[in-house]
Amino acid sequence: MPSPSRSCPSLSNALPSSSQSHSHRQPSSDQSSSTSENNPSGATSMTTTSDPGPHQPHLVLVGDRASPFTQRTMFALQERKIAYRFQEATDAQKSLDATATIPTQYLPFIIYRGTAVAGGSVNLIQFLEDAFPDHYPRLLSNDLIERARERLWSDYIRQYAVPLFVRALRARVTFHRCDSTTIAGLGKVLNNYCESCIGPFFSGDQLSLPDILIAPFVFQTRLGAFPRLVTAASTLVDSSAGARYQNYADQLLKCQSLKEVLPKSEVMIENLGIQIQAMSRRISPSVPPLPPEIVTHIIDELGDYELAETLEIAHHIPPTSAWLELATPLDRAILSGRLARVIEAYTREKHTTFSTWGARVMVRFGYISMLDYLRSVESDQLHGLCDHLLPDVASAWERVNVLEWALHGGFGILADSSESAINEASINGHVAVLEWWKDSGLALKIGNVMDYASLDSTAVALEWWARSGLEGKYSRMALLNATNQGHLKVLDWWLNSGLQLVYDREILVGATKFGKVESLDWWLKSKLKVAYTIFDIEAAIEDCANHQLEVHAWWKRQGLDQAGSALDWTETKFLGNSRA
Repeated sequence: MPSPSRSCPSLSNALPSSSQSHSHRQPSSDQSSSTSENNPSGATSMTTTSDPGPHQPHLVLVGDRASPFTQRTMFALQERKIAYRFQEATDAQKSLDATATIPTQYLPFIIYRGTAVAGGSVNLIQFLEDAFPDHYPRLLSNDLIERARERLWSDYIRQYAVPLFVRALRARVTFHRCDSTTIAGLGKVLNNYCESCIGPFFSGDQLSLPDILIAPFVFQTRLGAFPRLVTAASTLVDSSAGARYQNYADQLLKCQSLKEVLPKSEVMIENLGIQIQAMSRRISPSVPPLPPEIVTHIIDELGDYELAETLEIAHHIPPTSAWLELATPLDRAILSGRLARVIEAYTREKHTTFSTWGARVMVRFGYISMLDYLRSVESDQLHGLCDHLLPDVASAWERVNVLEWALHGGFGILADSSESAINEASINGHVAVLEWWKDSGLALKIGNVMDYASLDSTAVALEWWARSGLEGKYSRMALLNATNQGHLKVLDWWLNSGLQLVYDREILVGATKFGKVESLDWWLKSKLKVAYTIFDIEAAIEDCANHQLEVHAWWKRQGLDQAGSALDWTETKFLGNSRA
């Protein structure tokens, strides 16, 4: 992960000292406040000011108090003693006319002299620097070199720190363990940031823009609700920056203006778990949505253009070439997820043609009302696109409601469509879909379905087939798929299943070519009789694109000898102390 360096030769000689940086920000008459507390006078009253006086414009901050991005802006306002009134976004939409020009996904935003100003928390904080030049302390230095460094590291926080924090947050609120790569990356980001600080805060003795931007996330590293974030911070303790990070966090969280902004307990942060689940499933409109900025980061990381568009979430995912070049206006209306928009496009705008992409969206997201409508007005077109597509896509995305609609709603399911659909359900481990097909009363065509089930890392589909009473066929591809994917749970399932194991020398060739050292270890420990030739393995190592050095080292530990004769290279050997 690249990181800006504060020792860059072009900047280091011109960097201001802590005292210089301080003097550039605030007149001497205002420098008597304690840097350990940074307590602005009237901080509490500023969040409730309704009449800021004749010499100040009326300022309203609209946002979600639980959002770290809203908290940044509030922190800046509190620290700079700018009078403002805070209004929750849901309330503001009902009472402030100016919010009509700003979509909710652009929270937070401010109402300045009756005009809505948006663009993200960083833009708002810099806007406040220009709009309120007489309020101190300034968060951007007057020294051009130091200001450039502050902006450089602010961008570093945006590019590297925030995505890692959001990834850890997503793992927490979806009840998954945060991966070690995220934790290590977050530790490295915090390390780099602390090494860039030239005082108790980023630019010395006084808060600056990078401190404001990272503060809500530093707060999260101290919460028991996010133990893996705490772990990320604690990994720094043994490094030279470890103690510095702890001291930095201590000083930052002592700031009175920050205390006025952050939640008084872990409850608000913990509620994010409820919020993200409610929003992602669209099942609980009564629960306040997750801060839109975090949803945007999550959607961007998923990289799913169709999902982002149908949820109408702000994102930065480019459309696929199919949506750019092949999609019709009616397809795009379907992608909006609104039946009213589809009806308008069809009846008023006369867009009557849709493609595979629109059909796929209706099935993927379970838009039954759209399917009903288009069946009523374009039955032939819908059948032409969906007769074969619908069973496969519905099974792949676990849309039992669409399968029910097709079977019992008059659309119908073709007799020969079950095999590929069942394969899709097995690949994705969708037991509910497999149960539906079993109970559907349709004549099922079942192929080598357990080959496909072995592509699912959980082995739940394999277990279902073993207990289903149906004939689940398989071939050598079952173990080969699991081996090439590194699915050790699946390999364990097969080993303990009591079924005949079908494999050949391609097993070790595949594991080697795909760089799956864990699969090679599994086969070695299994003591199963597995054949190979040096010639095949050397060719596989040469073709290996991932972890080639690790794979080569593994085979050397097994006695692979490149210096043997041509006969040795083609002689069949067996892995380890194999058993028959």
